[in-house]
Parts: sequence; structure tokens; C-alpha cells
Amino acid sequence: MKPTNLNKETCSPVSSNCVIWQGPDIRCIKLCNGDTISDVVAKLAIELCAIMDTLNITNYDLDCFNIAGCGPTTFEQLIQFLITKICELEDIALNTGNKPSAGSGCPECVVTVAPCFATSSTTMELLDYVNMIGSRVCQLVQEIITINAILVEQQIRITDLEAQFPIVIPPILVTPICVLPSTPTPIQNVVTALEQEFCNLQNATGIPAEIFTAIARQCSNLDSLNGLGPIPSFPEWSNSANAAAAINNIWLIICDLRAAVTNIQVNCCDSACAGVEIQFTSTILGTDLVLYYTGSVPVGWVECSPGNQVLTIIDCYGGTQTIPVSVLGTLNVPGGYSIALSGLPAINPACNLDMTLVSCFEDPLSSQQCNNVSHFTLVNTVVCPTLTLTNINYDEIGYNVNYTGVGTFDVEVEIYDSTGTVLISSDSYPSQTGVFTISGSFTGLLGNTIYKVRVVTTVAGNVRACPWSNITTDPAVLPTVITTIVGSILRTDAVSGGNVTDEGGAPVTVKGVCYSTVSPPTILDVITLDGVGLGAYISNMTPLTPGTIYYVAAYATNSAGTAYGVELSFTTLP
Repeated sequence: MKPTNLNKETCSPVSSNCVIWQGPDIRCIKLCNGDTISDVVAKLAIELCAIMDTLNITNYDLDCFNIAGCGPTTFEQLIQFLITKICELEDIALNTGNKPSAGSGCPECVVTVAPCFATSSTTMELLDYVNMIGSRVCQLVQEIITINAILVEQQIRITDLEAQFPIVIPPILVTPICVLPSTPTPIQNVVTALEQEFCNLQNATGIPAEIFTAIARQCSNLDSLNGLGPIPSFPEWSNSANAAAAINNIWLIICDLRAAVTNIQVNCCDSACAGVEIQFTSTILGTDLVLYYTGSVPVGWVECSPGNQVLTIIDCYGGTQTIPVSVLGTLNVPGGYSIALSGLPAINPACNLDMTLVSCFEDPLSSQQCNNVSHFTLVNTVVCPTLTLTNINYDEIGYNVNYTGVGTFDVEVEIYDSTGTVLISSDSYPSQTGVFTISGSFTGLLGNTIYKVRVVTTVAGNVRACPWSNITTDPAVLPTVITTIVGSILRTDAVSGGNVTDEGGAPVTVKGVCYSTVSPPTILDVITLDGVGLGAYISNMTPLTPGTIYYVAAYATNSAGTAYGVELSFTTLP
């Protein structure tokens, strides 16, 4: 360090760190003769910190004094506060200049002093102890002032030295090759670019654990499936478990597979007519007939007449259609070859279809031609129309039948009891074609009763019963009955009757007329019993009282209760 007295003639221009302590050893702060000025300052600073901690009033717990106002804030105030409290305890007035008489107790009481204050004795009177503490505090304050002055001087000298000899760290430059342009670049910029490139690489390849997991997925017995021989015999094969070795081995496997496939193409199959073998299946998808070709044709062979292989279709009614189709373009292709059903007007696609495919293939090099004939029967199950039940009440169930498929077939709508074993009624709709809607209803049913309804389709005797739809009619209501006009009125008898036109969804179990000399007549009065169920009936009323007015009404009873017709009146002869 440069001394600040360099230009002063009366001072020796020696670096401050070369100045040593030439005073006596001061053991309480571990200062020894010969210590450098830096050691002296450091030890004084440590001692200063310890003193400042000692003088910090916040380190003392004064809660026991129950201070109501502001307490002492400096060490001097704390000592005075303690002296005041002691005097208050001894009932001694301050600033009197008088000491308490001997034997009067504290502050002349003897107390144990702290080790740092003990000299020849470890006890002294309290007032002497307090005076000693006050003197030591004053001494410490003066020492702190001296140390602060030394620290300020040292700070000035350090600032001067740093101003005259600033520390400059030159940047470290490196020349990158690929992550940045190849020019000298600060090393921190290169490190940042390297980290970004590493993140990009890791995003592209995966973390090391993922790479090793992928490498470990190599299938077992790999060396037994090959075209050129056991894989370990490859001189390029690597057994290292790293990405480069895995990629190398993948290419070896691919090349080996290509060789095996070429070997199969050359040696496995017939190249003449024996190599021509075509089969097909078929299905209806929406509005298309789809053919799925499978089999093989020698490599290099073509259709004799491209796109004109002959497909013949015969439906269950004998309808026949012959159309040209293509084979090689969709041979062994999962999607198959589609034919629009609209282009097959002679065929009922709701039928079973017998199909025959006659195909011809030739070798362009030798002009050799070969024919292939294959057959397939499409057992066609008509898709069930959609059945919707509507207009449900106590004695009626309505229905709608909707179909959006293809073909022509007979439709029958059936209604059964709740067990599905007793047919109650059915409606037939023959020869329904393509998109159609059928509406109808079943009447005369019972209220609050479970029924089963279904659609049955028939194509050339092939019957398909579609799933059941269960439905419950609404609860029964009162029947409807009409009162017949009274006739044949005599002195003791007359004739009336009624007509049950609606049972109300439940069987009418009794019907007739009721009559009385009091209006209105009910079944609690005189009644006739004239049968059950629907229809008209005649009721004979006898014996009657001559010359009397009677009131009469038809009635009918079902599970919902009893209904009455219009009330009529008549008078018997006198």
C-alpha cells in the first residue's frame, strides 16, 4: 500500500503495512509488540465491536422495572437509571453529597464484581462498583473515538490508493467455431450461446435418460431375423449402448431387411399363371357396394384390359347386373374398390347377392395371359328402420317408421302384449324402397298397460325381426255411454237402454240404466244389468208405480269408475 506521508519530508516514506506496533503487549486485546498496523487496526476494530455490543442498551432486559414512560436510550442513561433505582431502594436523595451512614445497607452493601473488574478482590461496595463502571464506560467511549479516527484515516488512504492504481480486469476472449461467428468474443457470450445450443439439442434428441431408454428397446433375438446372415457377423455392427451405435445398427437392419424382401420377391413366388390368385369379399357401406381384393399377381404383370375386369351380380329375385371393375389398383388395399349402388339399377341391394369376378392378367414381356375366376356371396342383412312411438294415450299408440338406406323390402309393424308372445295387431307395408317414412297407429288398447312394438322386414322370404320398443299406455278414463229415449211407457213398466261408444281404455264390466223418483238417478238407486263391453243395449224398467214421474240415465262401469249418460224423465200412466 502507498503511504499517505510519501511527500512529507518529516515522515519516513514507508508503506503502511510495513509499520509495526512498537508499544507494549496488550493482552486483553491480544495486541503484541511487532504486529503490523493492519493487525493493530483489525484487533482494535474487533474490540470496538465487542464494546459497542456491550454498550448497546437493547441487549439489556429492563422489563422487571415496569418503565411507564420512555426508558434510557444510551449506556450513560442506563447507568444513571440504575443508580437512581438503587438510591430509591435505599431511600437516599441524589446530589446531596452525603453518603449513607455505615450499616444503613445499600448502596454500601458489598456485591460481587464481574471478572473483568476484579483486581485483588472479587467483591466491593456497590457505590464503588458503580463508580468503577462509570469510569470504565468513559474510558471505552474515549477509545471508541480514537478507533473511529483511525478507521477514517485508513479509509482515506485506501481510497487514495485505489484512485491512483485502479484495478482493471481485462475481458477473456475466445474465438468460437460454430455456435457464433468465428471472431474473438467475450467468453460469457460464448457460454450463453453454448447453453442455448445445448438446450436446442436436448429438445431435438431428448434427455440422456430418454435416449438410453430408446436404445434399450432393441428387440431380442434380432440376429435370427435377417436376409444376409447372422447380424453379429456384420463387421460394422456395434454393441455400444449409445445413440451413434443405435443409428448405425438401425441402418444395418434396414439394409438387411431390403435384401430379405428382394430375396422373397425373386424366389418365393410363381412367375407364370400359377402365380395369379385373386379372391374378394364384399359389403355394403352406405350407398356403395365395396369389393375387397386379396391375393397375388406376378411382379410386372398388368390387367389385360385395365379397368375392365368383369363382375357379375345376381340378387335374390334373379336380377342380374354385369359391370367392369378394376383389380390391381386396389389389390390388398384395406379401403377396397367402391361401386355406387345407384349404378346397379337391376339389383335389389337388400337381397343376398351372388357375385362372380372374371379377371385377366398378362406379362408385357412375354405377352402371356392368365384368367382368374373367383366367387363371393354377400349375405345381406337389411338395416332395421328407425321406429318412433308417438301419440300415446289410454287406448292408442301411434308410430313412425323411417328408413334412409337402399333396396326394396316389405315392412310390417307389430304390437304384442308385455311378454312379447301374444300378437295383438299388425300393419303391413309391402315393397318399401330406398328412403321412406311410414306412419300409423294401434287403437282399442287398454289403459295403463305395457305393450311391445317392433318392425319386421322381409326380403325374398328372408325375415328379420328388429328390436322391441316397450311402451305403456296412459291410465284408463271413464267410459262414454249414451242414454236411449224412454219408450213403451205403461202403468207399471217402461223401456229405455243405452250405447257404450268408448270403454275408456279399460273393459266395461257392467252396463245398464239406473232410475229413481228423485233426480239425479245413480247406481245406488234401482239399476238394470244389461251386459258388458261396447255396444247398444235395451233396459226394461219394472215394476213402476202408476202416475209417477221417474228419472232415468244409462250407466257403464270400468276400472276408472262409473260414467252416466244424459238424464231423462218420464211419467207412468195413471
